[in-house]
Amino acid sequence: MDRTVSPEIQSPKWQVRLENAITIERVIWLLAMVVFLVAWNRGLHLLYAMFAFLVSAMLISYAGAWWQLRGLSCSVSLPKDAFSQQALNAKISISTKRKHYLLAAQLRDDHKSLYETTQASFDELQGQTEQQLTIHFAQRGEHQFEQLSVSSYFPFGLVVLKKNIKIKPVSCLVYPCVYPLRQLPEQHLLGSQIDGDIAQHLQKAEEDFAMVRTYREGDEMRHMHWRMSAKHNEWIVKEFDSTKMPAIAVILNANTNWVIEQEFNPREHMLQVVASLAAKCAQDGFGLLVVLSNNHHYQVKPYQRDLQPLLHELALWQGQPKEDPSDIVSQLKAYPLVIHFNNSHDAHITSLPLMTYQHQINIYFDHSSYPNFGVNTAARTTKQGRETHINIGSSTQLWGLF
Repeated sequence: MDRTVSPEIQSPKWQVRLENAITIERVIWLLAMVVFLVAWNRGLHLLYAMFAFLVSAMLISYAGAWWQLRGLSCSVSLPKDAFSQQALNAKISISTKRKHYLLAAQLRDDHKSLYETTQASFDELQGQTEQQLTIHFAQRGEHQFEQLSVSSYFPFGLVVLKKNIKIKPVSCLVYPCVYPLRQLPEQHLLGSQIDGDIAQHLQKAEEDFAMVRTYREGDEMRHMHWRMSAKHNEWIVKEFDSTKMPAIAVILNANTNWVIEQEFNPREHMLQVVASLAAKCAQDGFGLLVVLSNNHHYQVKPYQRDLQPLLHELALWQGQPKEDPSDIVSQLKAYPLVIHFNNSHDAHITSLPLMTYQHQINIYFDHSSYPNFGVNTAARTTKQGRETHINIGSSTQLWGLF
């Protein structure tokens, strides 16, 4: 499932301010004032007439837009859950007893929950009309909306008046975005196996039969269940007990200095890495332990299909910043690979007290790249003994992380 999201290309601040400042309404008012001053100095009746025409058009526009915004009742429908930075369809319903023209509706986002949103346009409205608009949530979490911003540019489109209409509160639980990963960091486990630190993978023939399932791309033909495949007219494969396959532990970093107000921040990126890693582990038959806090762990079993419980945990996770990840390592002796996160605002890079057969991957976030998206899409990897450091920024593509 491809959930790759390209970073938004930010326009220069002066350009954004200029676009917001120059509107047709302000241009016409400025033109009206210029015409009036010239007419005052020159005493030209034609310019007085032009000034009166401009002012009249603006007053009629204000009155028409105000009249169109009266007597509206609105409601919004959102899915119960979604993924951050992914296109989502919201449904807007507007009811009225008389005809309305040239309206547009948009979710009011007071808490900067949305990364991007479109407007639902209503050229002509009578009775109850539904329209869809596309929204993108900026970050994970539970987001609630209680107001709808309705705009009218009737009758000439010279003036746009907005009115905030209260709606029945709607909420949506937003999960971290899940990206496709090219591979798991299995090479570190295999490297340890060469030194004899951990046991070799058991061959499928030596494992206990667990279940059957539908064929997935990459399954070996020798595991096909031919009799059931013929009976159900689809490819069925045998699945074996993979609990002895290498497992990975991930420790989340709850430091508060990761958070940048109203900006996409490294903490969100960290949770996207964890969600993507969980999906890849479940697909490839690896075990994964996500350490949410000292006393709160979540285990992803090999070939686990339902990741919604973990995604729910990650969507609402806030962390306990006083916890020391070194205190958790003693609980991870069964995991030969331990992944931890640091960022450039942390006091130092955490080096975990691991057992001799364990390997640590430290994913290091370049904090300075987050206020402004960079252009470096590759992860920089260095290895020192039983530690591997992976440096990434806001624009790093997670597909080739490992």
